[in-house]
Amino acid sequence: MRSKAPLAVIEQVIMLLVFALAAAVCLRGFAWADSTSRHNRNCDLALVQAQNAAAILQNNGGDLTAAAEIMGGRVEGQRWGIHYNEQWEQTDAEGAFALMVSFRPTLSLMSTARITVAGDGELLAELTVSWQEVTADEG
Repeated sequence: MRSKAPLAVIEQVIMLLVFALAAAVCLRGFAWADSTSRHNRNCDLALVQAQNAAAILQNNGGDLTAAAEIMGGRVEGQRWGIHYNEQWEQTDAEGAFALMVSFRPTLSLMSTARITVAGDGELLAELTVSWQEVTADEG
């Protein structure tokens, strides 16, 4: 009579391989979900910062200096920029994320600016904001 021990060992090895394969698939899925969650969080926060900048810019009639005093950042010519670190806190140095506002040419009595937020080597959010210019006889 032959022993059935080798068959039991082979069965356990196969079960262990199936378990290891399932664990590897689950770990890969968790890593993908974490990466996707982080990317979506950054896109959401980028859009919130772009919306804040748009509202401040509109309320100040396109005055970049006044907008920078309220929200922070630096104005250089016709551009306003804010840098953020990994935790979305403003920083003076080049950070992980950057919000840039630049004016675009438009028709008379209307001003338009393009707001972009980039990070991780890609564009995370983009908005175009417009407002009506106040003329001397209106104000």
